[in-house]
Amino acid sequence: MCGSPAATRRDQPGELADLQVTPNGHVLIWPVAEGDDVGHAQPLGVEADLRANLRRLAMAAGLDAAEWSAFAERVRSRVGWSLEHAD
Repeated sequence: MCGSPAATRRDQPGELADLQVTPNGHVLIWPVAEGDDVGHAQPLGVEADLRANLRRLAMAAGLDAAEWSAFAERVRSRVGWSLEHAD
């Protein structure tokens, strides 16, 4: 698999221990389970769809240019995905 681990704070529910993209473009996540253990891998969707959804989320939120830049940088630093170009 390729991809980079998602940066997480393990003290909050719903956090991810890892997020990776398979060679065929599918996204798998590993949630943090009880006791700070890593849960089983779960499919999240296709990378291209998730990138598009993140862009649409930012548009629906009405982000200005500075907020968009901060949002895109956070996605890039945490997940390793660029939101700046169309898929």
